[in-house]
Amino acid sequence: MRKRIAGPASNQKRSNVSERWVDLEQIATVEVTSEDPNFLVESVFIESNGPGWRARERGEQQIRLIFDQPMSVKRIHLQFVETEVERTQEFTIKWASAAGGPTKPQ
Repeated sequence: MRKRIAGPASNQKRSNVSERWVDLEQIATVEVTSEDPNFLVESVFIESNGPGWRARERGEQQIRLIFDQPMSVKRIHLQFVETEVERTQEFTIKWASAAGGPTKPQ
């Protein structure tokens, strides 16, 4: 058995320089079920630390990325920050191989 301690994710160095984050503004459309006007979803896709996204209404929310062209996704980085109320964040990642096609859990 092999074991490796990787340390915190923020301290890990990328081993492959060709692995870069994609510019979602250029290649995809984002769709949300609800949005607080002071916390727009666009702020989560920029490199600077924007205010983040927040829903306008309570309840289950969806953020959907619709790519202009099919692409292979190898890594997704999610970060949930809640400074006002302690709560559990639950999320599901699903994908579809064609527009309007059935979604599949990842």
